[in-house]
Amino acid sequence: MKRLITAGLVTVALSACGVAASSPTASVGLAGTSWTLVAIDGREPAGDTQPTLMFDAAGNVSGSAGCNTYTGTAAIEGSSISFGPLATTRMACQGGAGVREAAFLAAMEDVEAFAIDSQGQLVLEDGVVLVFEAATPGAS
Repeated sequence: MKRLITAGLVTVALSACGVAASSPTASVGLAGTSWTLVAIDGREPAGDTQPTLMFDAAGNVSGSAGCNTYTGTAAIEGSSISFGPLATTRMACQGGAGVREAAFLAAMEDVEAFAIDSQGQLVLEDGVVLVFEAATPGAS
């Protein structure tokens, strides 16, 4: 009886906090967060519009790849992360934006691990290291 009451209280507490117990991003605190790319392999990303990354509570991701927008899923277990196929819009990109965008999307699909560093930045990596800063609320 005590276990049943405890389990019920935990479920109510999680519901009251808006945390979905089965959400793949909620367990690591990425649900509801938005990020802006600040470095790719130690270099500041080129171009006028920086890629963004947003996580929702259902395990979906979306953002701007620099020219087009994308959407997909994220699977997180421990410090491992993988992004499902990322679907993008198909607008024509000016100058080298299309090449930069293709490189960013390829790096995102190859990501295998993540961490939040000591400066609060989201670090995604496989062979390429992508570093994101928390987006300013209200910024697009």
